[in-house]
Amino acid sequence: LPKDSIKIEGSGKTRTLKITPTKKKSGESFVTIKVTDGKDTASTQFKVTVTKATSVQSEEANTITVSPNPASDYIEINFGNIATSEAKEIKIYNPFGECVMTVGAIHELPQQRIDISHLPAGMYFVRLGNLTEKFVVIR
Repeated sequence: LPKDSIKIEGSGKTRTLKITPTKKKSGESFVTIKVTDGKDTASTQFKVTVTKATSVQSEEANTITVSPNPASDYIEINFGNIATSEAKEIKIYNPFGECVMTVGAIHELPQQRIDISHLPAGMYFVRLGNLTEKFVVIR
């Protein structure tokens, strides 16, 4: 990717990495994200595939939210408008991609509370079906 196609926006603790592909180009790229607190470093790599768009789907209809964030004892996952019956499990991953917790999704409720009091402080990702949201555990 050309350097001018990558931008980092935001300030403080929240930053957004924006990647804009070259016009009319498609293909694959690998993105590596490294996070450090000055002492420890975590990194993850993922593949980004750019293809020609044939439609646009609203992200608002298919999102989950996690609160409180940061959290220490529990998180509540709001399922929004997604059909939880499609996802049987809620999985929590650490930044290294290791699944550290799995709980069954309760389909009858619009949100679900999960005890995270045993998790060490750090960044985690909650996954329900193909949806993922980041949260932070503090101690």
